[in-house]
Amino acid sequence: QVLDIAKRLTGSEFGFAGYIDPQTGYLVCPTHTGDIWDRCRVANKAIVFETFTGLWGWVLTNRKAMLTNAPADDPRSSGTPPGHVPIHRFLSAPSLIDGTLVGQVAVANAHHDFTGRELEVIERLADLYAIAIQRRRTEEELQGHRDQLEKLVKNRTAEVEASKKEL
Repeated sequence: QVLDIAKRLTGSEFGFAGYIDPQTGYLVCPTHTGDIWDRCRVANKAIVFETFTGLWGWVLTNRKAMLTNAPADDPRSSGTPPGHVPIHRFLSAPSLIDGTLVGQVAVANAHHDFTGRELEVIERLADLYAIAIQRRRTEEELQGHRDQLEKLVKNRTAEVEASKKEL
């Protein structure tokens, strides 16, 4: 939903929303523009990125939003890999919780130059995405505690039942 809203509000053709895996520190992008797999010709493309490169990598490394309407001329750019869809305009913001990087929202190739207002919109969406990531992680942690408690209760019940039989 975050990606769809980001693309709609900025008029962008492409984009992705990804989260940082807390165990590995890798960027995982389970959501990206639907037809990108058909159009992108990068060899061995994946949704998990172990190293942060290019403009999106700059955003993650520096934990700062960026807007560029001329990526090829931007000194922060390392270019795109062979076979990648050409990027003409790029806008991205990191998702942070208390200064901790948890994800990223990025859009590209609007049919107009990105504006400062659109940068603010993406920054706000990235903040909301960070809250969603944190909520999901908290829910998973709570479920893990529930499962552990359930196992302890089951084991203790079995012990009580065994003691009852002995008596």
